[in-house]
Amino acid sequence: MVTVSRQMGSGTKVGYARMALMLLAVFQTFWFGWALHRAEPAPWGDTKDYNYIADELAQGNLGVISEYYRPPGYPVLLLASRALNVKPTVAAVVFNRAMAVAAIALVPTPAGIGVVAGYLLLCSYSTVVSYENFVMSESPMPGFLLLAWVLGILAYRALVRRRYEVAVALLGAQYVWLTSLKPAFKGYCVLELCVLGLFCALGLPRLARGGYKRVALNVLVLFAFTALVNGVVFRNSGGVPMVLNKAITLVHVLPFLTPGQVAALPPKVQKTY
Repeated sequence: MVTVSRQMGSGTKVGYARMALMLLAVFQTFWFGWALHRAEPAPWGDTKDYNYIADELAQGNLGVISEYYRPPGYPVLLLASRALNVKPTVAAVVFNRAMAVAAIALVPTPAGIGVVAGYLLLCSYSTVVSYENFVMSESPMPGFLLLAWVLGILAYRALVRRRYEVAVALLGAQYVWLTSLKPAFKGYCVLELCVLGLFCALGLPRLARGGYKRVALNVLVLFAFTALVNGVVFRNSGGVPMVLNKAITLVHVLPFLTPGQVAALPPKVQKTY
């Protein structure tokens, strides 16, 4: 009886914590949304590029996703803000807090509550920096990363239950989700495959006879899917920005470094530049 009552008490506390975080997310939505709805987002840096993709997508030109060197994550949020007739900054506020509510609903555990609590705290302190320019910087990135974390947790649960196909589907969705935001996530599939390999090596889950073949097949499917996404859907994403970043470093950064600062750079960086 004592054990049951303790479990019920613990469950009640978790429920209260979840409700408190949901209320905090709603409060932040109205607080920051009201504060930002009167200010125009600063049109810096890559704003023109992302607006161009949003315009092309609005006209039904889906080919711009693979033909242009910017992924569609930000432009789709721009389209959503236009459809809702709200400023992109306000749309980012709503999006990030909506992901917090989704995370609480999909991962209703003490670990999930802890992650969401830290996430909302981070969003509280990053508003001035990251919402000033919606399409250039990282205003919607917290929401993207939190949902990616949720997909990873759900994939792990499916893996433990030996639902390998479900796990691969979730990891594939996570990969597309992240790559649609930043081209730097193109290599993320390597980490996913390494984690899957580690789980199998540690016996998590314990594989039955013939299970290794099934796991290997699913890993092959995941690898082929990510290769297809990289080679077809996002084949041009990231190339030009990386070249531009390198050019900026060569022209505006490295010439002004002191010999001591250059010597402090990692050897690979020195060889690259």
